[in-house]
Amino acid sequence: MWRKSVKLVVFVSLVATSLLCGEARAATAVEPEGYGRFHWGMREDQVKDSFPSVAFVDPGDPGTPAPPFTMHRYELQGEKVGAFKNCTVHLLFFNKIFYRYEVNCPAEKAAIEKYLSDSFGPPTVVRDPVREWTKPKTHVSYTAASGIFLVEETATTQQVNMALLSYLLRSGQAPPAVSGAVVPGGNDSSKP
Repeated sequence: MWRKSVKLVVFVSLVATSLLCGEARAATAVEPEGYGRFHWGMREDQVKDSFPSVAFVDPGDPGTPAPPFTMHRYELQGEKVGAFKNCTVHLLFFNKIFYRYEVNCPAEKAAIEKYLSDSFGPPTVVRDPVREWTKPKTHVSYTAASGIFLVEETATTQQVNMALLSYLLRSGQAPPAVSGAVVPGGNDSSKP
């Protein structure tokens, strides 16, 4: 009889240990503070000085009027991200402050998703093909269709979104209303 209770105790201990290890893995998933030695809030010139091989990516049409803010993108090629090699990493700056990076690695999509779950814990949102991880100060988004993931500092990203929307509205280039969104003045087309 005591052997059965010892087996039961050992079994319960193994189950509890495996559950606790899973919780510990999620608890040890750290919130990113940037990309490698590039931390959120670093100035653009600091990044260029410490990484001379970073290449500026042209942001768009030179005929378009410049907005009242700057948005720059730099590209690093041949980067190692986790176990993945030959990744392309884009570093994004708003008003010359580092706030976001995007990663594209030539790897199996399942391996990338596993890397992200191992790094950031279980996704907080799953909407195929998108996985998202929301932390107090950062947001991670992965789209399986493209295999690209992005990591951004949320406070600055909110500033970017507001600045872009404000600029588009002032310049008459407002994005189309999202289905179901409330438009100032209403969105009932039956009213004159």
